[in-house]
Amino acid sequence: MCIRDSARHLRNSSMSSSRRRRPVLLYDGTCAFCRKCVALIACLDRHEHIARLNAHSAAARALVTTISPTRRHRTLHLLSVSGHVLHGGSAASAALKELAENKRWKQLLIWPPSNFLKLIYPAIAGRRAILGPLLAWAPTPPDDNFDSSDWPLLI
Repeated sequence: MCIRDSARHLRNSSMSSSRRRRPVLLYDGTCAFCRKCVALIACLDRHEHIARLNAHSAAARALVTTISPTRRHRTLHLLSVSGHVLHGGSAASAALKELAENKRWKQLLIWPPSNFLKLIYPAIAGRRAILGPLLAWAPTPPDDNFDSSDWPLLI
């Protein structure tokens, strides 16, 4: 777990429901590789620009209805604030861009890292059971930080 996660958790619990909507990152909470990847994203997401939510949780039931049943637990999903749903490498790429603090970093992340993710994501996702144990060094996954204000129309 990141050191700042405990302070972040306290800050989030006192936030009002009037905060801005955030994109929602849906992930497979039963997959070790997915949990470790989300833990790394959480450590990079200093200002919590992205809401994280286990796709198997009760809070995700209304959100996963926007995703086809065959894709729900096979890949990563990013629900943008505009209502678009991105899957797999496109979702990972968009999440990476969302984490960039300033415009220059967002421009740099357009290529090659974000597009590289789109290309290699299918190979990684297909081998996540094998890759999960390789990320034992990664931080412990934090609690989900999804709030009903992130997606008020569905919850």
